[in-house]
Amino acid sequence: MSDGPRFALFDESGEIPLAFCADVTGFFYGSNPGHRAITLRKCTPTPALAEVAGQARKEQVDLSIKMLDTQGRPLAGELICGVEVGTPRRSGEAHDVVVSGTLWSAPTVAARPIWERWCLGRPETNNRWAAYAPNGREAWLSLVCRQPRRTGPDAQHRTYQLDGRYITDLTSFYLAFGEAINGPGGSYGAGFFWFWDSFKGGAGAIPPFTVVWNDWQVAAPRLRYPYHPVGGTPSDCFAMTVAGLREIGVEVVLP
Repeated sequence: MSDGPRFALFDESGEIPLAFCADVTGFFYGSNPGHRAITLRKCTPTPALAEVAGQARKEQVDLSIKMLDTQGRPLAGELICGVEVGTPRRSGEAHDVVVSGTLWSAPTVAARPIWERWCLGRPETNNRWAAYAPNGREAWLSLVCRQPRRTGPDAQHRTYQLDGRYITDLTSFYLAFGEAINGPGGSYGAGFFWFWDSFKGGAGAIPPFTVVWNDWQVAAPRLRYPYHPVGGTPSDCFAMTVAGLREIGVEVVLP
């Protein structure tokens, strides 16, 4: 990582920076996010922070914390609701600022090395997520879904190669499918409803197109829905996925 600020505190819109800091504690969680105190380490406040702190003493204020890439651009972040801003405490030549509030969602401890990896730049090859344990893959999926999608019209009538070597659950299926369509670090939705809704447009490709599912034998016995689909069982998730794709106009080739 660079020597510059690694995190920033923004207003609720995520557009106006209020403070830049070298690090944070209490942001990446190991259990339920909920209400917490987050310390902005070696913080450089902007003049707007004092104004927001005063406003927060009178009414509810929501702010967001975002991690910055090596170019100082926001990578991803979370909204903090009902914020209280503590008095800055000197830490060497800078200050530590404690921000308290409620996070309804937040990145896990397992997500931090993945966020830091992405701060160095978008992956240049597929399957960089495959080396992570399941919780790391989930963090990777959460992060890629936050990234801006590639612009341009949705493609049709193309053939995509789906690398099935590492598809052992639905998380890895969504990751591999996203990269098949949109390249390294690409996303095509996460979760049952978001994934299938992506075929309506805005995710890079819409039917009709072809997917060549290489090494599909890896996924066939492993894919499981987290619930019993209507009229099905968890064991037929692979077959149901293939059938669903074909039904909406995606030709699935199982070599």
